[in-house]
Amino acid sequence: MVASTLNKVARPKPIKSGPADAIIRDTPYDVILDELARKSLEKEQNKNKTSFYGLVVKIASDSYVKDRRVLSDLFLNEEYNIDREDNTSNSENSKFKIALLHIPSLYSYFTTHNIAESKFTSQILTSDSFLIPVKTGLSIKRGDIVKVNFGDIENFSDITLVQTGKTAPIIKGVQGGNVSLAETYSQEAQTCRNLQITPASGSSISARSLANPSNPTVGYGQFYSDMISNVLSPDKLRKRLIASLGSTKTRQQLTNLPQPASGEVSSNQLETLFLNESVYIPFKVKIEAGSDKVLNYIKALTPVQNNTNYSEFPVTLATQETKASLTTDDIKDNRSLYFTFEFVSSANQQPGSNFKNSEQFKTLINTTLKDYIKGVVQNTYKYGFVESTNLSLVQVDIFGKSEDLADKNVDAAIEYSLQKKARNRPGAFDVLQNATYVSQTAALIGQPTDPAIIAQAQQQLDSCTRLQRVVNSQLYIPLAQDGIQPEQLEDFTADQILIQEILEDLQNIDDTSGKEFLRRVIFKDLPKSNSQLPSQTGNFSYNLQNEIIAVTEESSNEKNNNKGVQGTTTALPTTETRGTNLEIMKKNGENLLKFAIAFRKFIADNEGLPEKNILLLPISVFRRYENIQPGRGVDVNSRHFYNRAMDFVVYANTDLNYPGYQKTDGLLLGSREEFETNNVSSYKLPAEIIYLYLIKFIKQNENPFGKSGVGLLRQSRNRKTSYIHYEYMIDYKEPKKLLGYKKPKTKKTRRWVSQPKNNDNSSVYKAAFDKENKDDIILEFMQKEMAKAFRQVPDKIKRLLS
Repeated sequence: MVASTLNKVARPKPIKSGPADAIIRDTPYDVILDELARKSLEKEQNKNKTSFYGLVVKIASDSYVKDRRVLSDLFLNEEYNIDREDNTSNSENSKFKIALLHIPSLYSYFTTHNIAESKFTSQILTSDSFLIPVKTGLSIKRGDIVKVNFGDIENFSDITLVQTGKTAPIIKGVQGGNVSLAETYSQEAQTCRNLQITPASGSSISARSLANPSNPTVGYGQFYSDMISNVLSPDKLRKRLIASLGSTKTRQQLTNLPQPASGEVSSNQLETLFLNESVYIPFKVKIEAGSDKVLNYIKALTPVQNNTNYSEFPVTLATQETKASLTTDDIKDNRSLYFTFEFVSSANQQPGSNFKNSEQFKTLINTTLKDYIKGVVQNTYKYGFVESTNLSLVQVDIFGKSEDLADKNVDAAIEYSLQKKARNRPGAFDVLQNATYVSQTAALIGQPTDPAIIAQAQQQLDSCTRLQRVVNSQLYIPLAQDGIQPEQLEDFTADQILIQEILEDLQNIDDTSGKEFLRRVIFKDLPKSNSQLPSQTGNFSYNLQNEIIAVTEESSNEKNNNKGVQGTTTALPTTETRGTNLEIMKKNGENLLKFAIAFRKFIADNEGLPEKNILLLPISVFRRYENIQPGRGVDVNSRHFYNRAMDFVVYANTDLNYPGYQKTDGLLLGSREEFETNNVSSYKLPAEIIYLYLIKFIKQNENPFGKSGVGLLRQSRNRKTSYIHYEYMIDYKEPKKLLGYKKPKTKKTRRWVSQPKNNDNSSVYKAAFDKENKDDIILEFMQKEMAKAFRQVPDKIKRLLS
């Protein structure tokens, strides 16, 4: 659960009667959709009715009346349309407004998200998607009960409202002390969100252009990254060509293969043929940028170091010769990208080739793949696609399909890309590097220093700062006097001693990256030579040629199950020898180091902080094997014995000017004043939050971290507070033949959680202990805890839960 003590949510019960039932339930969208689908099959109780009672949940801002397209695009059901007659929706010339209604009889739906956000914003958000929009000139307000008349009940159109003079209180979803917290979070979150998605004052890109579905769906950076990963790679083009033509046509028109005696050549066989002759048919695409500005933008914002396709698609500057073969429009040329296709290299065909070599051969490949790429560029990304007389060259114009942006120059295109990048949140996608808004000062570059503009920007930045402090103070453990519990302080002191011990060894080493610190602490207890290791202890040896972890089948849970499968805490009744050797353990240590470096960066990216502000501290790595006595609660197959496991904790400092723990001799404990004024900048991340980070990290980085053991541990003999246990297992190869096994005995993806305390009935440990599917249980538990505290899950945690 979250770090601070949070009040319980009092869930309101549905009202059993009344014309405008305000039914509020905290239910996932998939459950909502299932329920609505089920209700749609019930007896038509509303047949022949044209009038219903509804509750006004929100009054939309005037901008949605002005921009009919933006409003209608939010509601995928075209039956819920707004009057779109010309000159009837201009709020400057009328008194019309948009009311968002909950009509229980029509199975509309609203939640605590609508309630909280409707108090602070009149903008239409995704949480409003189950409400019914109605244009009206009546003087109505949030909470009014109205009578809704449908002129066309079949299409839910031709709507008029009649005031009843009655109001209904919109029930709060959170009570007690959490009301203030949740409302503060909602208000600050909305203001901060506006900063991230609203174009700057004087911007050449309007909010309407960004929302226009006919305009480009992404900016330069994501377009480039998506294209080289999902469209233009040789493997993707090879598969697409075969799929488009079909196996028979591919064999007949592209290869010299005879008709098979039976059946047809498979697509896999054809792919192998193409791979074997990749010098002749390389499926290459050269990418050029129309100007330095586009080139530098893509290089600056694309995570090239993590993109394995980047080396195949380096972006270069387009030559004048390239541009001249297409258009002579400088505005379009400078904002465009240029693709040069080299799908076939005829001069490189080798004798005995399985493929033909003719103009028809080249034309079929070029036409098929170019048509496919054109469709993706135009339909998926809404970019322009201009073909030249040279069949191998095309121009890809970011505003080539847009009407309202067609005349904008390259500067506007880059600004559009930046705004799209801010709006296109990772959501269900990968965790990417995020901006932080902690303790920042507004500054305008290249614009007049209008005090009003600066003041507005600073106000939004301050909201983002307060938002992060609200979230951090509730989720994390503040490192400040009077803010840290005695058991936390004891472990904090032990961690500080360990840090200073390592830093003393690094006094004369420049370790700005922090990688050498991690190396020293990970290898601290690993012996440097075989002479420092016992040759054999019981049935365990450090002189084996192979690494052998388990000789009896392991379970993936905390205790023995009903099938009698070996648990992780029971001594092995066997005489077979297990063990490893020093060289294997050194290699395992290097893998743990790679994990620690990558995982620290992952946390920093999601927190929007420099890596130096994140301290990932291994507290236990290698442990010598010892004879395990039954009942001690020690894993007899502990990966610590093999230098494959690492127990660790994580600290963070949100001050962007923080020099790093290397420069401050370790962790900083804030003052009492900082704690009382909520200005703490140093935190410890609770183990359950780190668990969320780790599960998302493993899913996002399946190679090489996909097969890993993870434990959420409440305490240990040497530690009073929680920590995370991690096992690197993807490269472990069990010597089954050597041992005479038919199936592996060692589990690579173990999960376990500490046993809860006797009187603990509401913690994550109680929820997940001795259960299967621990990852899902813990993610669901934490999501509910966040909703209790904030009415909604904070963005940085939402990215981990997706």
